[in-house]
This record gives sequence, C-alpha cells and structure tokens, in this order.
Amino acid sequence: MSDLSLWLDTSTQDTSLALIENSEVVSLKVQESNALDYLFETLQVLLDETQNRFSDLQSIYYCSGPGSSLGLRILSMALQTWKVTHPNIQLMAGYTLPVYAALEALRPNAPESFTLLAQHRKDTWYSTVHQSGTNLEMNQMSDSEVQSLDGTIFRIRQRKFATQPPESSQLLYPNLKALPNIIGSARLFESTDVPTVFPETTPAFKKWTPQRHRSPALK
Repeated sequence: MSDLSLWLDTSTQDTSLALIENSEVVSLKVQESNALDYLFETLQVLLDETQNRFSDLQSIYYCSGPGSSLGLRILSMALQTWKVTHPNIQLMAGYTLPVYAALEALRPNAPESFTLLAQHRKDTWYSTVHQSGTNLEMNQMSDSEVQSLDGTIFRIRQRKFATQPPESSQLLYPNLKALPNIIGSARLFESTDVPTVFPETTPAFKKWTPQRHRSPALK
C-alpha cells in the first residue's frame, strides 16, 4: 500500500498543492490565484492526474501562516470539512516561515545563514532565522527592527505590505520539490485534530533581539 500525502499552502501570494507518494512529489501545482477559486478545482486535478481519490490520502500537510488572512480562512474551512467527512485523515500543521526556511536551506548553493520575513500587520512582522546548529522558530519584530536586519534576507510573497520590507530583501520562491525531505519532521509539523490557522493557535515565537539573531560572522 502506497503512502499518499497532500501538501497545501494558501498563506502566500501563490497557492500551492502537491501530492507526495512514497517520498516523491508526483504532482505539483502552483498559481498566483485566489485560494477559493483555485484550491478545490486544482485538488481534483491532482487526484485525477495521479489516478487517486481523496479517500486514498493518509495525511495532509499544510502551512498555518502567518500570511494571507483570506487564504488561511479558506484553508481552515476546507480542513475542518475534510476532517468531518474523512475522520481518519491525519492533519499536520506547520508555520509557514520555518517550513519555507527549511525548504530553502535544502536548495543547492543556499546561503549558510539567512532571515525569512512575513508581515502580519502594520508594525508587526514575523521572522525565522536559519543558520547551522539553530532550531527554526518564529520571532516577532517591529518595523524598525526589521529595517535594522543585516545579512541575507528573504521575504515570502504577499499580496500587499502595510509598510515596506527592507530594500535588501529578496522574494523567496519555495523549493517545493524538496517537500519529501521535510515531510514528517517533528520540528516543523504538529498533528492536530482541530485545524486552526495563525494567529488562532498558540504562538510559537520568541521576541526578536539583536543579540539572539545576529549572523554567525557577527557573533
């Protein structure tokens, strides 16, 4: 019997879905589109392409934010419905920034250390710092703290920003082909029976400080 998992992310400007079967991405769709218009139709396309049914899925891995409020609400609605209709399916939630940072770190020639940003609202940002030997966690930052960041800075694709990200930051295009390498990671995903999305879940972040999150070269 094959192990079939579904990947979903509606938290960024690009909605992404993927089917992962026996540690291989067998179908992947990414589009800059309204999640409500794209999510359900594309899921059916994925299943049809791979000759699977929704009932064949053992688990759903999804990004719970931070990110697009509308996209996350649509995802939460879908997950709650599927959990009722298919109670045996396993839901695995992961925060968007740590998940995408882990994927980026697997890309060939990825920087050894970098910061990944997402804006929650005006004067509230979240960040994840990736560097060797550290755990991926989310940190809350203000506009002024974001502007003081140094080193390599990425930002997730968002439809709009209340205030501008650092000029030196680069858009991050997720390395989704590396999904099989992180699926199942206990440090990134947590099983849940009641699907919720950011910020409804208990925040798993620490306050950013320059001393805790300087680049290795500056420590």
